[in-house]
Parts: sequence; structure tokens; C-alpha cells
Amino acid sequence: MKQIKLAGDFKPRIYQQTIFANSLNKNTLVVLPTGLGKTIIAIMQCVYYFNKTNKKVLFLAPTKPLVEQQEKSFRKFFSNESEFKFSVLTGLVSPKKRVNLYNENDFIFSTPQLIENDIVNRIINPKDFCLVVVDEAHRATGNYAYSFIAEQFFLKGAKILGLTASPGTNVDSIKEIITNLKIETVEVKKYDDVDVKPYVQKTNINKIIVELPEEFKKIKSLLDKTYSKRIKLLKDYGYFEGKLASQISKKDLLELQGFLRAEITAGQPEEKVWKAISISAGLMKLQ
Repeated sequence: MKQIKLAGDFKPRIYQQTIFANSLNKNTLVVLPTGLGKTIIAIMQCVYYFNKTNKKVLFLAPTKPLVEQQEKSFRKFFSNESEFKFSVLTGLVSPKKRVNLYNENDFIFSTPQLIENDIVNRIINPKDFCLVVVDEAHRATGNYAYSFIAEQFFLKGAKILGLTASPGTNVDSIKEIITNLKIETVEVKKYDDVDVKPYVQKTNINKIIVELPEEFKKIKSLLDKTYSKRIKLLKDYGYFEGKLASQISKKDLLELQGFLRAEITAGQPEEKVWKAISISAGLMKLQ
């Protein structure tokens, strides 16, 4: 079995070690202020689960720059980095090549949208992974891809580690994140905690609200109208009755596609089934 060895300068702080110890063998949401080393906790979990199972690790971040940044952070703390394969995946890599990359690499770094699509298209197999690290975990609300991914990997036995500096402003949104990511325990540290204080530097924060440009508003309006028209077509065929377009999530669309595929597999489906599966695929792209 391959074993990760950490570099000599990898020295986690006491509070990081405490969070790590409390999070073992549980799906965990770590709430830690910016600049206090959430990635270090992810690396410690990565070492624990990989060395235990030799299964792959998936690291998710909402943007490509963040994905690339995390990949570099992971690499630099491995003293035997050359023994492992790391891959940053983007939509520029063809699905056929991604199949090989999933098979060949030990550590995958990607945006959630790409992984969601690859799960739907059966390009990635969640059972090959021991851990999913979800950066910016506060995004795991509504129909954001994190929720669907967590469900699929959880069902195949992978552990989930959510990382965020700010989980939300109300109890309901925090509960939604916990539910969507299958969280079993929450580890919270604040700037004024005794074991954190020595590492905190004084900062000044100015909040600037930026208005969405008119060009973007027009594009969004056109996309919304197109989306609503296609939802109406599905409703005309008898699907999603009683639901508003805004209430229909990506999970709903995926469930519908599964139902429609089953209808086709069963043989001699009505013409509306073929039309509905085409419409639902278009809706996925619009989302």
C-alpha cells in the first residue's frame, strides 16, 4: 500500500490537531475564520483516510483558481510527492480523457459542476474515493452541485469534510448545509478562542455591495425566460405539476431523467417521453 509522508515543516497548530482528532471517522463541517488554516485540517484528514484505505481523495472548490491553489497546497506538504499522481480537472479536458484521469490519479481537484456532470454521465465512480473535501461549504444550499455530489459519495461510503469561514447568517441555512452535506459533527473556532488568539492578526473589513451590470441582468433575464418556457413544456406533458419553475432543482431534473430512462428501458415509451428527456437535458445545460 502507498503511504503519504508529510514534509518536516508540516507542523499543525494545537487547535488544528484538536479539530482533526474530533472529526475522525465522521462527516464534519469545520468553521474556521479566514487565514487560520482550514487546508491544514484537510491535509491531515487526507493522510489519515488515504493511508488507511488507499482510495482516492476528491477536493472540490467553486472556482478554477481556488482549485489550482488547493492542489499546490497539498503537493508542497508531501515529502514523497513523486509517488503520487495529482490532477486538476476542468471542462477543457474531454470526457474520454477524464475517465483515464479518474482511474490513474490519487488526488483529484475540481469544480463541483464538472463532478456533478461526470456522476450523471457515469464517468466518475464515487466508490473509488475515501474522502471528499468541500471548500466554501456554505454554498451547499438550494440546488448547488455540492448537495448532489455529497449524496452520491455518501451512499458509496466516502467521508465528507466541509470547510467554511462563515456557514450562514441564520439557523435554517446552517441546518440546510448540515443536511445537504450529510454532516455528523460541527467543529467551530472563533478569533477570540484561547487556542486561536495567538495566531490572529488584526484586520479591517469593508463591505462593498456591487450592482450586477445591466448586460448581465439582460442575459440572466433571457436565460430565466428560456428556462421557464421549457419547464412549461414539461408541465404540458404532465411532469412537475403544481411546482413553480423556481422550485424545481437540479436534483428534481436528475430524478426526472432517471424516471424517463427507466421508461425507455422498459420498452415502447410514448413519444412525450423522448421529448421530455430532450427538454430536461436542455434544462440541465441552462442551469
